Amino acid sequence: MFPLRGCGRQIAASFTKRQFPLARFSGDSAAPGIPHFDVVVIGGGHAGTEAAAAAARCGSRTLLLTHRVDTIGQMSCNPSFGGIGKGHLMREVDALDGLCSRICDQSGVHYKVLNRRKGPAVWGLRAQIDRKLYKQNMQKEILNTPLLTVQEGAVEDLILAEPEPGHTGKCRVRGVVLGYGVQYDYLDPRQITPSLETHLVQRLFFAGQINGTTGYEEAAAQGVIAGINASLRVRHKPPFVVSRTEGYIGVLIDDLTTLGTNEPYRMFTSRAEFRLSLRPDNADSRLTFRGYNEAGCVSQQRYERASWMKSSIQECISMLKSIEFSSSKWKKLIPEASISTDKSVPVRALDVLKYEEVDMELLAKAIPEPLKKYTECRELAERLKIEATYESVLFHQQQEIKNIQRDEALQLPKDLDYLTLRGVSLSSEVREKLHFSRPQTIGAASRIPGVTPAAVINLLRFVRTAQQRLVAATESPKTGQCLCDTEKLEEQQL
Repeated sequence: MFPLRGCGRQIAASFTKRQFPLARFSGDSAAPGIPHFDVVVIGGGHAGTEAAAAAARCGSRTLLLTHRVDTIGQMSCNPSFGGIGKGHLMREVDALDGLCSRICDQSGVHYKVLNRRKGPAVWGLRAQIDRKLYKQNMQKEILNTPLLTVQEGAVEDLILAEPEPGHTGKCRVRGVVLGYGVQYDYLDPRQITPSLETHLVQRLFFAGQINGTTGYEEAAAQGVIAGINASLRVRHKPPFVVSRTEGYIGVLIDDLTTLGTNEPYRMFTSRAEFRLSLRPDNADSRLTFRGYNEAGCVSQQRYERASWMKSSIQECISMLKSIEFSSSKWKKLIPEASISTDKSVPVRALDVLKYEEVDMELLAKAIPEPLKKYTECRELAERLKIEATYESVLFHQQQEIKNIQRDEALQLPKDLDYLTLRGVSLSSEVREKLHFSRPQTIGAASRIPGVTPAAVINLLRFVRTAQQRLVAATESPKTGQCLCDTEKLEEQQL
């Protein structure tokens, strides 16, 4: 039997009409007609509400089961959202058309940016919230979401397709107790995939505190991903996975699924390797387009706004690169800037914008045409300043991201039995770690503690050899040599 009592434990499970009865319900209302729903979300906490709303936005008929409707949106701990690292998650949830950021805008009493003394890549956006107003606005949003039905009730048993032997209709999960002010059961997150689907039971997704995390923001981030993927699973579409090179959501899920956790996991900017690229200001350019095209969870209005912002930034950046004057002329145009007149080469307007004293308004004042129109939108002007600030370092970081993405593209077969695998040199310890974590890519395998670089290379060789054997009958010797050369190059890079 799977215990589901307590706050912050949300599960999104997608089902087909043939799987009935699904669960046993208790409560004042009658059991809903489960066959009419594509996705069932259990628990109306911060993860559950985001999951249910995301699944409904994706077009799935969704049921949200919760003990009490009047506790939806309840802020049981600190009455605030965001902070350093957590604010990044909020922006990314918002980029996927999630609820919490929008409800915070409607319910906030004070807004602040933490970490201002450092660069905008690590600013912590934070909002102090009116608890009653947040709950009221969240309930209004949830209860008026198309394709979403909310039902009061308690799930006592989960009837699954793969029950534990000897206990028909019940599934065993490995629970651990954490101490963090309060104690709660959690599932070892290494038992779930990057899409938040469990390894053992198909179409069952976990999100929120049950995965060993703490915080509203971490729960909401997992909830929106679980809801999207539950909906995609129903429609037999590929999962929506955010990598750690694309967002803090990817960092959060990759850390959980690869490393696990022995204490309540919370997000910090220090957990992300590519902080300069994963900024709060550019969350839409990183995730909104993917959410719209791959998942269908983003509204047309948000997509059009993100498209306008992206094209405006690209257009203005090109314009700023094309405007060049001597350093002495720039000094006359913008005396407030500490521009050195010793430079003999022309200076681009984009480089002038990098100076701390210069912003788009000051630059447009010096050169009204064609820059004035780019100051009419405050958000656009601020993002242009940030893009200019990080232009030089972002080029090098993008190269590093490409290398990581190449490793992530090397998929490992899902049916590999690491414990009995032959033809590859792996120690017993490494085999056990790979067997338990079930990494989906070479990149994920390389991040598992105890999996050595030598083991990663041996695993890479094995996968490449297996791939070559599959195409050996149809490929020419020349192509086979190219594959061999590619394999050697990847081994050297690893």
